Amino acid sequence: YCRPPEEAFDGLDFSDGVAKNPMSIPGVMECGWIPELDEVHQSNRQSTLQGQMSAIITSVSKKPFAWPFREPVSLREAPNYYEIITKPMDLQTMKNKCDSGQYQTREQFIADVDLMRDNCITFNGRNSEYTERANEVHEYVVSRAKKLACYISEASVRSAHTSRATTPESAEKDTIT
Repeated sequence: YCRPPEEAFDGLDFSDGVAKNPMSIPGVMECGWIPELDEVHQSNRQSTLQGQMSAIITSVSKKPFAWPFREPVSLREAPNYYEIITKPMDLQTMKNKCDSGQYQTREQFIADVDLMRDNCITFNGRNSEYTERANEVHEYVVSRAKKLACYISEASVRSAHTSRATTPESAEKDTIT
């Protein structure tokens, strides 16, 4: 959200390894960058990401194969579940996390569906009907979540340039996915 400046400015030198305040970069003010609008844009992008993750969970929850994972495991159905599984995860919990903004990245979202599948394997074994359903849920969610990468990349790039020091060595090692 920046118009091209009327004059060219020298490039930035990151050799000192210190992150720059965007307002101190030559040409930023001249091109019309307004920090408040950037914050609104970031917030809108995050809202879009949260909404899309929530929509994925809503969609998979309606699939017949998702029935074992729609709600937390009931102690009535599996009395020892919480003795074996110390970090439970289900689609309802994921939906609540989406709706309350607890997922900041696609990777966090995928980690929870990984956890849900891993919990199922741990409790039921690799060859159970539940594990087959868990694999179907996992495939459905992950295949759609991977399409959200563009939102994560933009946020990660912005974060990488504004909130941490960058050296040429660390920049070569960093890979934003």
